[in-house]
Amino acid sequence: LEPQHVAVAMAARLEPRKGHTYLFQAVERLASEHPDLRVFILGDGAHRAALEAEVASRGLTSRVHFLGHRTDLARVLAAVDVSVLTSLWEGLPRVLVQSAAAGRPIVTFDVEGAWEVVREGENGFIVPTRDIDRLTARLDTVLRDRRRARAMGLVGRQQVTEAWTVETMIDRLDAMYTRNARDRVA
Repeated sequence: LEPQHVAVAMAARLEPRKGHTYLFQAVERLASEHPDLRVFILGDGAHRAALEAEVASRGLTSRVHFLGHRTDLARVLAAVDVSVLTSLWEGLPRVLVQSAAAGRPIVTFDVEGAWEVVREGENGFIVPTRDIDRLTARLDTVLRDRRRARAMGLVGRQQVTEAWTVETMIDRLDAMYTRNARDRVA
């Protein structure tokens, strides 16, 4: 990366349900307005060759870089400007928590678990699944206003620090057990 580059990362297995193609379509649309945009794809999978071919067919090989499986995800996320997730379905996408902890704004499809981590407009954006227009617009918003993007990242980091600490999780488990015990007695 050079200082002028704006970097986006997506960490996900390379398989169709992760929806990489939607990110590539958005990047293709954003290319002329954001000549310094670079995208890093983290993860491996059987679909890698097909995704690399798609990137080439869209003329994005100088912008989209496949980094493979990484054991230093926190470090990579800390080095980019925005974290994206275009999965078509998930449980609780841990990468969203990791992205918030790294202080990065998030742009994600509306998958299960996204609302647990992303506060719309505060630390990121949740867009309807497969909506390329909204994905592109939200990415454009974050890429154009770097000050706002940094502020969103700080909100996400603070949220994770407060909501996902061991103490907070223990308090939540304790409350759940207390409710369950009370319900069984009643």
